[in-house]
Amino acid sequence: MATTYTARFWDKASPINGCPAEKALTSFGLADSQKLGILSADGRDCITKIFNAAASDADLTAWLDEQNNQAAAQEQVAQQEQQQGQTLQQQVAALGQQVATLTAQNAALGKQVAALSAAGKVGE
Repeated sequence: MATTYTARFWDKASPINGCPAEKALTSFGLADSQKLGILSADGRDCITKIFNAAASDADLTAWLDEQNNQAAAQEQVAQQEQQQGQTLQQQVAALGQQVATLTAQNAALGKQVAALSAAGKVGE
């Protein structure tokens, strides 16, 4: 199942994944005129984006929707690739069976030709 993110604007006071707020502020280089959007999945903050201070909840939601759509599309591609891989494996197995059948038929025909040749019924 595709990852589903939740989003929030960071309050510039709470730790991010255990990183103290002051260290996170320094690390992100966040100016007073900026907000940090955070996407979380499974209880972990995992994607960030810097917005200007005028960014609204609608801007955050649009970003969230975009990221969730990308995650769903990636999951769909992964499922299709897995299905294609399984189909290819089945086709390879079927071709292997056909090769085995043709090899057995070829061997049987070879024996028939040898028997006919030994009986003098096959010209050289």
